[in-house]
Order: sequence, then structure tokens, then C-alpha cells
Amino acid sequence: MPCNVVFGAGGPTGLECVKRLLEVTSLPVRAVVRAPDAHADKLKTVAGDKANRLEVVQGDVTDPASLPAALQDAQGVIFAASGKGFWSAKAVDEQGVKNVAEAAAAAGSVKRVVLVSSMLTHPSNRYVTC
Repeated sequence: MPCNVVFGAGGPTGLECVKRLLEVTSLPVRAVVRAPDAHADKLKTVAGDKANRLEVVQGDVTDPASLPAALQDAQGVIFAASGKGFWSAKAVDEQGVKNVAEAAAAAGSVKRVVLVSSMLTHPSNRYVTC
């Protein structure tokens, strides 16, 4: 069954994306996080009475091998992942975006990829200069 996928669903931006997708579409939403056990309760709470359309799965944008399963039957993809700390920014916000874009193209079912994250947006990086 087609679904929408949100990478970085455990963070504040991703959480809002999941919430909004559940409100405005009838498609299931797959929330992709590195540690499902750490985020499942929070995501289910946000989903409320639409929790039956929410699937929380493990995936890591820096691990290309984890992406095909996360993107199975995906119709739309939102990339809301971000690195925590200066040194993780390149791995997530550059290579991670590339990994997801390539995996989405390979999936064959994805119609649109939306990037809502950008380098060093995590609050811990507020005073870091590049």
C-alpha cells in the first residue's frame, strides 16, 4: 500500500511533518528514526486517533543499506533529519540527503522528495560558525 515516509521523524520538525501528514492525507505514514523504541510512544501520542495509520521503523540516513526497507511502497518522502553537532552535519545533511535521494529513485514508487532540513539547524549548533 502506498505511504508517505518521514526521515528524522523523532526530531521536532519531523514530528510536526508526521502530525500534519496524518491530518491532511489518508495515506499511512512511515516514521523513520534511528531508535524506534526511543521515539515510538512520542510519535503514537502525536498521531492520536490516527495512530493506526502510523508505522515507526528503524532507519539511518547515513546507512544506505537501511533505506530500501524504509522506502518500500513510498509515494512521498520528507527528509527532516539533521545532524547533532558540527561533525555529524556533513554525514547527515549532505551524504544523508544524497543517500535518501538515490534510494528513493531506486525504489521506483516515490513521486516526490521534500527536504526540510539544512546543515546545522540543531539548537546545539546555534553559535557554531562555518
